[in-house]
Amino acid sequence: MDVSVRAGKHYAFEAFVLDPARRTLTRAGEAVALTPTLFDTLLYLVEHPGQVVTRDQLLDAIWPSKTVDAANVSQTIFTLRRSLASAGAPEQLIATAPGAGYRFACPVEALSGKPPVGVSAQSSSPQRPSPRAWWVWAALLGPVAAVALAIGWPRHAPGPPTSNLVVLDGFQNLAHDPEFDQSLQMATQIDLQQSPYVQVLSAQRIADTLALMTLAPDTVLTPALSREICVRNNGAASIDGAVAKVGARYLLTLTATNCATGEIIAADKTEVDRRDDLLPALDRLVGRLRSRLGEPQDSIRQFQAPLLQRRTASLAALQAYSQGFYDFNHGKRIEAIPSYQRAITLDPSFSAAYADLAVVYNNLDQDDLAAAAITKAYALRDAAGAQQQLVISARYNTIVSGDIPEGLRIYRAWTQIYPNDSTAWTNLANKETWIGAYALAIEDGRRAFVLNPDSEGAYVVAARALLRAGRLDEAQAACAQAAAHHVDGDDLHGVLYDIAVARGDDIAAAAQLQWAAGKPGERTLLIAAGQEALARGQVQRGLDLFGRAAARGQSFGLGDIFSAPNARLLFDLGREDLARQHLAQVPAGYDSPDYRFALAEFGDAAQADALLAADVKKTPSNTLLTQVFAAEQHAAADLRRGQPTAAIEALRTAAPYEMRTLDIPYLRGQAYLAARDGVHAAAEFQKILANRGVEPVSEHYQLAHLGLARALRLTGDVAGSRKAYEAFFADWRGADPDMPLLAAARAEYAGLGAPKPRI
Repeated sequence: MDVSVRAGKHYAFEAFVLDPARRTLTRAGEAVALTPTLFDTLLYLVEHPGQVVTRDQLLDAIWPSKTVDAANVSQTIFTLRRSLASAGAPEQLIATAPGAGYRFACPVEALSGKPPVGVSAQSSSPQRPSPRAWWVWAALLGPVAAVALAIGWPRHAPGPPTSNLVVLDGFQNLAHDPEFDQSLQMATQIDLQQSPYVQVLSAQRIADTLALMTLAPDTVLTPALSREICVRNNGAASIDGAVAKVGARYLLTLTATNCATGEIIAADKTEVDRRDDLLPALDRLVGRLRSRLGEPQDSIRQFQAPLLQRRTASLAALQAYSQGFYDFNHGKRIEAIPSYQRAITLDPSFSAAYADLAVVYNNLDQDDLAAAAITKAYALRDAAGAQQQLVISARYNTIVSGDIPEGLRIYRAWTQIYPNDSTAWTNLANKETWIGAYALAIEDGRRAFVLNPDSEGAYVVAARALLRAGRLDEAQAACAQAAAHHVDGDDLHGVLYDIAVARGDDIAAAAQLQWAAGKPGERTLLIAAGQEALARGQVQRGLDLFGRAAARGQSFGLGDIFSAPNARLLFDLGREDLARQHLAQVPAGYDSPDYRFALAEFGDAAQADALLAADVKKTPSNTLLTQVFAAEQHAAADLRRGQPTAAIEALRTAAPYEMRTLDIPYLRGQAYLAARDGVHAAAEFQKILANRGVEPVSEHYQLAHLGLARALRLTGDVAGSRKAYEAFFADWRGADPDMPLLAAARAEYAGLGAPKPRI
């Protein structure tokens, strides 16, 4: 672009620093990833603060001597706004002047000399360090350094400030061999994604762009069409490949074309004698292509592991993996299982297939299967590339070792090395949600779906964090944004179901169940509906729904995960008879936090403690196990023994993570009730009632009304107690008539006496 870059000059606005010479944008010392086009656009606006800049001015400045549609300016501004907002900028940083153009609506300070770190234009008042800054430094300086040394990550690991967005428009199968369908394109994509300098435009973004061009989303891409899609998305190059059979040999070609000019950036080819040599040859072609796209050689050497190390690697395995990958990323988790299993059968050393299968099992609460799959991937990780090693290490931490500080460091390192990888931000946000750090999760989740608007997981994680933070309208809007991008899936409808329950909207909840009817993902919604029915005191209906969910899962080879949790839930609902029946159905050798908790509730603390000791010995670094689940178990045993003060003390270690679910506040509230401390008990139950979004289908929300009624009765607040009882009765208006808890609550309510008439 023809924009003046003044040597030694840089610009500060808000908490951002823009350095034209180094072509970097930072916020509070952290790099903000922008494509070259977005950077140039921002620079032009910043150099003209407060002025209305027309679309023609931007076209001349950013795309000189190129034929670009004016609509591309609007799309560039839109994308720039999203990128800045995801980095913490105000929404109106770039204002629209209707009918005229755009205006940079923030004061800009032009500075000379070395750019300061974390300079803010609002220097009149000192700013507190961002909480996120601690996580960044922890990621860079903490124990992950040992992992970094093992696989060669840079210690400072910042990643490039911008990356080349490329359109991978297909891999022609001129050999007409069915094993080459999907597999070679997936291999090219995996190889490209190892690079911190290359970002591959997603298939859904391509489909969305085709829709904007009034073309069908499944339109076959031609080179000219790929270039136009690339330009509309501010991309750098379109890449196409081909494989052909030439006599007894195979010919591979790979070509990168400049989107804006149509010039060939790189064209390379190679011939191999055997099918088994195709993947190693493709690895080499992609490595040379990355170099032509401007990636430094030291980066290519560092982030270029062969796709599959063994020479007997199967293209059929890669084809099966491609199908599983596609299904999983389009919300079809159960359907992805057979494809991943086939990939593993064909190639038992396929670490990525094990790692992805582990995520599927983990999301379906198949803990043993998830642990076995990720443990196998972890054992094979040394053969993987740097990015895949990060993925495997992070998932192993989440599923097996459970060290939360270490896990956060790994995820943060992943986002630093690959700042344009939406999967990294999605996983970080999911981890933050899992520990109750909802504000951080919201920010990182939004960054994920801005980077990849076609990822169901990114929307789900962001919407779930918003829901848990009590921001229901924004959670609903995130789901609507997913629908606008034609993103759909089981988890998304699960979040929509939770939102409906949190709002008390039975019609909307029923609509989600109707959507799932007959689909493989129906199991997910049936589990949620079963929990919600039990929470309303509808035991038979809830157990019937769980039975349907179990049958649905068994048809896909998924085991029973309901007996132990239902035993705990039924105990809370006062149905100890049914709780004991479910506990007796737990198979021998089974272990889980819910199972141990139920054992403690029923007085078998010895068995519960033995199981806990074995788990702690196996994974002593598991943060939730040692600080939360153990605390809950000990508190349950103390309450069973009639020692509420000891139970309250046992729960202290869980305090940092207490709002990840409603379990800890509820258990603590019960302990305070047993200690006849109505004031503190009321505070715990009010905490639950103020945060229904944390677990909308949990029985603890309804039972918190009853707990609050009992707590206020202890304090002498009869009117408040009566009101809380009535709220409980309203929640349980459809409850089974034989519920002992309901009978007890009615007797207690009657004991309050009639309300005094108002004078």
